[in-house]
Amino acid sequence: EASVPGEEASVPGEVASVPGEEASVPGEEASDPGEEASVPGEELSILNQLMSDFDDLAGDADGPSPISPMMAHLLFEATHGDADHATALADTYGTASFAAAAAVTQVPEEFLQDMEQRHGAKLRKGCTVLELLKVWRLDSGVYEDVAEAVLETFREANLEPPTLMNSNLGSVQEVLAAGALPERVRPQIVGFGTLLDGFLPFDIGDGQNEATISLCSVVMKAVQAHVPGIPSTQVCAGKLGDDTNSNKQQLDPRLPKE
Repeated sequence: EASVPGEEASVPGEVASVPGEEASVPGEEASDPGEEASVPGEELSILNQLMSDFDDLAGDADGPSPISPMMAHLLFEATHGDADHATALADTYGTASFAAAAAVTQVPEEFLQDMEQRHGAKLRKGCTVLELLKVWRLDSGVYEDVAEAVLETFREANLEPPTLMNSNLGSVQEVLAAGALPERVRPQIVGFGTLLDGFLPFDIGDGQNEATISLCSVVMKAVQAHVPGIPSTQVCAGKLGDDTNSNKQQLDPRLPKE
């Protein structure tokens, strides 16, 4: 069971757009958000609460290990079966720790069998979770820093670098800036306002080439999940993100402030 309180989170952004045209990174076509589907943050939060004991058992004195986020990704891929575009959304509890754990965690034999039987995808026996995830969606924090951390993990694992996605862009200016980044960290896929809804043309109606538009998205997050009759040590299904200022922190508002 999961409760989802309805709260609004504003996504401010100024969008400059030529009427009838879509915004894109210079030199690249705007991506179809349907091509690369990533595991939803809600699934990560819920699995974390339901499987928090496994995270604790796999961890050490420094803290839990991200077993539940990896399980959420495997469940999503086993359901959708798109092995060529398996996408990581790792920021819910920190991209760096997720990538480090994924690099040393082999996917279960049952997962390999399911992927082949259900979807015809033949994955290497002994495949790690990191090896499985071909696309990395970076959705919070300083994009360049998070991208470098992911790329370094792939380099240390002797794997080809993944496709990078920046889904935390708030304006056309930020899209242009992303397109001007060094090639090593330049995102091949961009998303708008963390929503991955793509870029929409805006009809400003007065013949001008610029428009300022205030954006707001209604964001609903699962904050409680439990299996009836089975206790959990996790008090709520949170969402932290890679931001140092915690502006994406999501906790159950019904919990005491302390």
